[in-house]
Amino acid sequence: MAIDVFNTLRKTSSELTVSRGSHLKRFILYTLYVCAASATLVTVAVLADGSHSVPYSLWARFGREICWLNNRGAVLAFVFAPVFLVMTTNVVLFVASACMISQMSSSTARPASRQPQTHLGLYCRLAVLMGLTWTVDITSQIMKTAELTYVTSLLHALRGVFIFFGFTLNRRVKAWLLHLISDGITAVRTTISSINSPEGGANSR
Repeated sequence: MAIDVFNTLRKTSSELTVSRGSHLKRFILYTLYVCAASATLVTVAVLADGSHSVPYSLWARFGREICWLNNRGAVLAFVFAPVFLVMTTNVVLFVASACMISQMSSSTARPASRQPQTHLGLYCRLAVLMGLTWTVDITSQIMKTAELTYVTSLLHALRGVFIFFGFTLNRRVKAWLLHLISDGITAVRTTISSINSPEGGANSR
């Protein structure tokens, strides 16, 4: 996502138009990248597991104790190191994208569409959502702190709440919720007033 928004902004800043290339082609390329990267990591971890030419600390020991990697060194090498690389790359590309948007906004030749800015905000929220739990995960593994493991579990459990506040709760939804709450409060007040009024009390009796 970071690469996509960076390339979009780079083309926009040079051509002053938003590129509308084949989305299917980009989707296929991104899918190949995800599958190839994941398959490569898994293959290397499987080949390294039990190999005498690889240090024991990098043996994954799949399924020996739990249905996961059962060696802390393997977890750091095959899970957290790639995640840390991706997160670092995301930060660099997001900062570069923000700088390009700032330059385009301050120049006289503004971009033809606000689509890149919208995408940047969306991707930043996604990066925070996905990166926050991984950051705590990596920190807990490095510091060997059990308390951070509980925090990570809580963050994973609340991911749906974060998605709601980050993406679903827009202005339209906020206005609808406020209107719904206002109508509910009005209905409750009306009901209470009718019960407390003499006519309401007589009717209730």
